[in-house]
Amino acid sequence: MTGRISGFFTLSGLYDGVRRLNEELLHYEEHPLPISWIGRAYFDQSEYDEARKKFETALKIVQQIGDRAGEAGTFAQLGIMASERGHVEEGLRLVALSAMILSSIGHARIKEVEPWVNGLASQLNYTQEQFDSMLREVAESRQRDRSWSLIEAAFGED
Repeated sequence: MTGRISGFFTLSGLYDGVRRLNEELLHYEEHPLPISWIGRAYFDQSEYDEARKKFETALKIVQQIGDRAGEAGTFAQLGIMASERGHVEEGLRLVALSAMILSSIGHARIKEVEPWVNGLASQLNYTQEQFDSMLREVAESRQRDRSWSLIEAAFGED
C-alpha cells in the first residue's frame, strides 16, 4: 500500500510526502523499499547526492538479504542517474548490470531495462565488440567486488 501511495505522491510531485511517509516506516524497520522511494524522491528533484546515498544504502541491504531483483532495480536507478549527470558510459555499465541480473533470474522487468541499455549504448555509438567487451568488464566487476567499483567509477568524481 505504501508503494502505491508513494507512486501517487511521486506522480503528483509531492516529494516531501514521499519522504515523510517512507521515513516513518524506517522507524520500525530498515527496509530497502522505503529507502529507495526516498532516493527516488531526491532523484526526481535533481538532488543527486542525497539520492545516491539512499540508493547505496538500499543496495547494501538488498545485497545482504539476497534480493537480486531489488539489487538489479537499484543498479538501474544508479545507472540512469549517472547517465543523466553526464556519465553515460558508467551509467550504461550499471544499467547493463541490472539487465544481466534480471536476465539471470528470469525477471519480467528486463523488458523495462533493455531499452535503457540499448539507448545508452546507441548514444555512445558502441559497436557490438565494444558492447561485448563492456559486458565482460561488468561481469568481472560483479565477481570482484559486487560491482561497487562501477558505482565508484560513476560517482567518484562528483
